[in-house]
Order: sequence, then structure tokens, then C-alpha cells
Amino acid sequence: KIIVIAVLFTLSIALASAKASILLTNAKIIDGSGSPAIMGAVRIKGDRITGVGELTQASGEQIIDVGGLTLAPGFIDTHSHHDYGLKTNTDALPLLSQGVTTIVVGQDGGHSFPLEKFFSQYEDKPASVNMASYVGHNTLRHKAMGEDFKRLATKSELTQMRELLSQELSAGALGLSTGLEYEPGLHSDALEIIALAQDTAEAGGRYISHIRSEDRFFWDAIDEIISIGSVTGMPVQISHLKLAAKA
Repeated sequence: KIIVIAVLFTLSIALASAKASILLTNAKIIDGSGSPAIMGAVRIKGDRITGVGELTQASGEQIIDVGGLTLAPGFIDTHSHHDYGLKTNTDALPLLSQGVTTIVVGQDGGHSFPLEKFFSQYEDKPASVNMASYVGHNTLRHKAMGEDFKRLATKSELTQMRELLSQELSAGALGLSTGLEYEPGLHSDALEIIALAQDTAEAGGRYISHIRSEDRFFWDAIDEIISIGSVTGMPVQISHLKLAAKA
């Protein structure tokens, strides 16, 4: 069983206004550094962890004995599609109950556009988890080409995609995601993706992809994403690898 930072965060916010602190004792602490777990205590004051290790109770401090359970930093879900339901379920209970406190959305070529509006909607009613997002290539293609997407993009359409990409990267996006097995992305060519990927690299972003094929043209798809990384010099990530054949 795991008590995660989500629990710490919830408890700390509840006491923040009172300037109080909580001491979680008798915990098996995994600090995320790769070091072995230790038995000890963790102190929280306001919205910060202020101490880890062998700690004693401070004056007026609340103590919670966690009974030897594991205490760890919150987990990061690096491939999440919760951006499409989080607004109506801001408590994010399915995530927090698994120890996930940060999600990375905008996957497989689709994201909530525009990102500035997407992020701002949580200012008045924050979600219980942190969020980061990629810019979806399919979203950019829809914006630039509408429903007439079953073809290569024109020069002006690619220019519009690049402008929208720049806007979204400026709004805080991590980088570019593609879903090249899905419409409208499957109608793009490598030159279109590389142009957008180069802009992303120049902005300090990264690239993640549901690659163009996971069956007949699998190796071609692998070559394509390796080429994107080689040309742009930025990290690339393959979201899914599913390849099967007769035994």
C-alpha cells in the first residue's frame, strides 16, 4: 500500500490557512532519488515538505502515525488522456487513488485547443493533479485544413500549422505529439512532420508519437521517428510498440 504526495498535498492545504504543520510518522519513505527506503517521518507545513528523516514532534504539531505504510512522491502519468474529462471530475479520484499526481496530456496527435484557454479554466477551480500538455499534430491539421485533409498540406496550410504550434508552445506546451495512424495525421508526409518537429526542437521541446504503422510498415515507421530525432537533435519517444506474427 502506498500513501503518496497527493495525500500530503490534501492534508497540507487543509492546514495551510492555520499555518500549522503535520508530522507523518512510522513511514517507509521512498524519496524518489533511487536510494533504498528508510523508516522515518515527514513534516509538512503549508504546501511544502519541510523535513524528512528522524524527526520529533514540534510544539502544536499534529502527528499522524501511518503504520509502516510506504510514503512516496506522487507518480507522473506520462501518457494520459484525462484532459477530456478532468474539467467535470476535478477531484481526479481515479488518478489520486493510484498515486498519480501529475498527468501529461495532448497525446497521440490531439490536444485541447487553445492551451492558454485550457489551462486558464482551472484557475478558479483547480484540479487535484498537476498537468502538462503536448501540442497535437492532428489538432493543428484540423485547424489549418478543416475537413479537406485527405491530402498533403499546401505551403500556406503548413505555415498556419507552424504558427499555431508556436502559439501553443508559447502557452507552455512540452512539445509536439503525433498520431500518424489516425486521421488527419495519416495523410501527412515526413516533410510536414519534420518541419513542425524542427520548430519544436528550436523552442526546446520534445517529440512523442503514435507512429505511422504498427504492423505492415512498422520498420518504416521506426525509421521515420529515428530520422526526426536525428534531423532535429531533440528527444523522440514512441508511445506504443505492438508487433505480432504467427509463431
